[in-house]
Amino acid sequence: MKRCARVVLILMATASAVTAQVGKLEPLQRALSEAVDTHDFERANHTLSKLALLVADIHLQVAIAEADTSAVAEALSAGADPNSYNAAGVSMLAAAAAQCQDTEPIVEQLLRAGADPAQGHYGGQTALEVAAQSSEGCPHVFVRHGMEVDVSSADALRAMISGIRAGDQQVVTILLDGGLDIHSLDPQHDEWSLLLHAVDAGQDQVASLLLEWGAHGETALATARASGDASLAERLEQALQLAGDSDTSRQRKQSKK
Repeated sequence: MKRCARVVLILMATASAVTAQVGKLEPLQRALSEAVDTHDFERANHTLSKLALLVADIHLQVAIAEADTSAVAEALSAGADPNSYNAAGVSMLAAAAAQCQDTEPIVEQLLRAGADPAQGHYGGQTALEVAAQSSEGCPHVFVRHGMEVDVSSADALRAMISGIRAGDQQVVTILLDGGLDIHSLDPQHDEWSLLLHAVDAGQDQVASLLLEWGAHGETALATARASGDASLAERLEQALQLAGDSDTSRQRKQSKK
């Protein structure tokens, strides 16, 4: 099922890429034909260069849909514009960041190539905002790259949750240092706490970090038990036990000093 969904996504991206560029392709094709007919080879070479860049842009969009990091690198090397948009008005950066199951490395590639995080959608949204609206997005990558975000906003919470689930301790620390509430709850996931997300994603180190910051372990445990998810409750109990053992170990070391 997931494979079929990926194929559909690739086909849609290919159609969108062609549609987005067709308005530019037609006048260039006419210009090339006129240049050849008049033997204006300098103009023909210039037009061919522009056509090559448009093809590179199409290649880039399809490569992003395929989550093909090598193809993305090839398209960028061929001159593809990392700040180009698809037919839906979404930037390449935002498109990659909104589907981060396999594309987080591609988001990194685009940022290194000069993609502007402020460009997400023609409507004025940033790439972080577009990514935050997707259940599969990775808005935390932009926080790691220094993009400022209002820690009281829904976008910041989504960046925190995606960072937690990705095991990105750097982003978690940045947002907590910035003032994001350690006791924030996820309105899109049954009011789950940040700690529950960490345990559910198997990110034990992040769970320990959240507990160090004062996350309410017992409250999260009560929520897990109430949900009927025995496995989640068991893993949370183990995380709390590990955190307790770590605290005891630190206390012993301090007392010896």
